[in-house]
Amino acid sequence: MPSAGTEAALRSLVAGLVSGSPDYDKLSPQFAEVVRRDLPRTHGLFSSMGELRSVTFRELGPMGDDAYDVVFASGRLIMSVMLDAN
Repeated sequence: MPSAGTEAALRSLVAGLVSGSPDYDKLSPQFAEVVRRDLPRTHGLFSSMGELRSVTFRELGPMGDDAYDVVFASGRLIMSVMLDAN
C-alpha cells in the first residue's frame, strides 16, 4: 500500500520534467539540486516518451520509498518517491 500523497507527488514531478519546469519548492534541497543539474538530460528523456498514460504502485522500496510503474505513450520507467513531513 503506497503512502498517502506519493502518487500525486510523482505525477507532479513527472509533469515538471516533461515541461522542463519542475516545481523545485516541492523538492528537498538535495533532490532539487540533482534535478536542476540533470534537467537538460531528463527533460529530453521524459518529453520524448510522450503522454503520461498511467502511474501504478509497484512495491515498497528498500528505504521506505514507494516504487511505481510509470507508463508513457512510448516508454516505461520505474520511479520511486518518498515524502518528508513538509
